[in-house]
Amino acid sequence: METIDRRTLIRRAAVVTAAAWTAPVIVESLTSPAAAISSGVSFTSLSTFTDTTSGASTITAGGFANSSAGHTVLIFVATVQATTNPSIAVNAGGPIGVPNQIGGLVTYVLGATRYWSVATYWAFGTGAGGAFTVDVEPSSSRDLIVTLVQVDGENTAAPIAFSTAAAGNPAAAHGVTMPGGSGNGQVLFTSDRAGDTWSAPAGYPATPPLANTSVGSELSVGAFATGTAQSGLVAATSSGSVRWAAVGVEINHA
Repeated sequence: METIDRRTLIRRAAVVTAAAWTAPVIVESLTSPAAAISSGVSFTSLSTFTDTTSGASTITAGGFANSSAGHTVLIFVATVQATTNPSIAVNAGGPIGVPNQIGGLVTYVLGATRYWSVATYWAFGTGAGGAFTVDVEPSSSRDLIVTLVQVDGENTAAPIAFSTAAAGNPAAAHGVTMPGGSGNGQVLFTSDRAGDTWSAPAGYPATPPLANTSVGSELSVGAFATGTAQSGLVAATSSGSVRWAAVGVEINHA
């Protein structure tokens, strides 16, 4: 029988103890839910307003729920106008402070008598609810949809990480290409020139949508969000086959 002296026993015990302690730590760091990246960014609908006032240059968009004071609110506007070179302006009031436009106006259908456009803004919430006004010029708005989305858990010093917009023909994917920043949240707004319904993009929760609204047979809006930003093409599915526009916004996590 091999005789093992005391010094050898101590060395072997140290090796066994080190292995028993380090292996579970490595496995835990890879598999524990606590180790997964969670954005902490959340999105809540503050409601959607619709209007069919013809010829109104200023429309009061109302009925919105209380915002979170000091946190980001996204404002998505879709409209049909009977004019060339339409313009849209959102004014502070009710749940939102001074709005900042994200990108420019996207006009995605130029017809003989109709012009479909979308615009996106963000503002800090006031903590209140209620209404604010939307200016549509020249004064020939036919249909209007305004959707408000409350954002929480974001980096309030720099909430917008990335934004992009696209417009296309019916056969093209109804979406935009996004970077999918680690830990960020993400929103996709969509609109088309029919009274369609929308389905969520891949990787986004199917329910509840932030908006899935139409005004008659001429204008519809879908809005979807995820706390885990997706990379690559992020596209919603429309029930119809018409021209469309989409806006993607990625939100920096706190």
